[in-house]
Order: sequence, then structure tokens, then C-alpha cells
Amino acid sequence: MKKAVIIIAVLMALAIAMSISSCGNIAEKVTEKAIEKTMENAAGSDAEIDIEDEGIKVSNDEGEVMMGEDTKLPGDWPSEVPAYPDIKITLSSKSKDDNGTDNFGLFAEVTKGTVKDVYEWHKDKMSGWEITSDNYGTTDGNDSFSIVFKNNRYEVLLMAGSDGEIITYTMAIDEPVTE
Repeated sequence: MKKAVIIIAVLMALAIAMSISSCGNIAEKVTEKAIEKTMENAAGSDAEIDIEDEGIKVSNDEGEVMMGEDTKLPGDWPSEVPAYPDIKITLSSKSKDDNGTDNFGLFAEVTKGTVKDVYEWHKDKMSGWEITSDNYGTTDGNDSFSIVFKNNRYEVLLMAGSDGEIITYTMAIDEPVTE
């Protein structure tokens, strides 16, 4: 429940930040402080808000969320978990679960290739991983899939789908995998 409140507060903060980004530096600083206070109340800890024209970064001792035009993978994204190379990331996150282990996520738009290309690329790049779930389908001419990969360190949920115009790409990583 606490994480849901944080996510809602972050999304509200993004909407506010983007709407005032053209209002000038004073309005931006006032809004940043108000958002920080809202986040502190929601998260129960100090929240750091960094608002720029390209996006927003919200972080506290439990993790970080980055959203906007210039979003990148978190710096400590696991190198053994490949993200499809032809994507434009619009949201990335890192958080700690109740046991203090890291969880990562991203939401992006595929900029080159098809849903099938993304699916096959991941199956190739993660060929040494166990596949615990694999669902590929076509509805109204649009492809989508969800697949879960697992190794001795991570469990990765990957989803992609098309609405006929845009291909969305979502990835969630949990660590460590416990037996």
C-alpha cells in the first residue's frame, strides 16, 4: 500500500512539474518544495525531487523513479539483464522490497522493430535463462507477449504489445530469486 501511495504521489508530481516547467525558476522551486513535502508525507522519509525541462527524478532511501524525455536506466541496473536496444525509456525505477533487496523496472516505447523482433531478441540474448512463463498472442491484428525469465540471481518479467501504432515495452526485475 505504501508503494502505491508513493507511485501516485510521483505521478501527480510529474503532472504538476511538467505543467509549470515553462513558468520560470521561482515557480519551479516553490513547486519542487511542495512536491517534496507531499512525497515526505507519503513515503515517511525525506524525498529528493529534481525537476528539469526533460523530466523529473524522485528519490528517497527506498529507491528512485525517473520519468520524462531524458530517462535512462538506473546506474546500477544489472548488467546481465539486457534491455532491448531500440527503445525510448519514459520511466525507470529502482526500489528496495521489504527484505531490502533491489527491484528494478522500466517502461518504454520501442523505436525500431516489431513486437516479434523484441520477443525473439530477448529469447536469443537470454537463451541461457530458464523460461517459467511464455505467452505470445495476436488480438485484432496486434501482437503482444509476456515472458518470465529466471536465473540464479534474477527473475525478469518482460511484456511488449502494440496498439497498431506504438509498441510499449515493460520490464520488471526482482533479485534475488529464492527457491
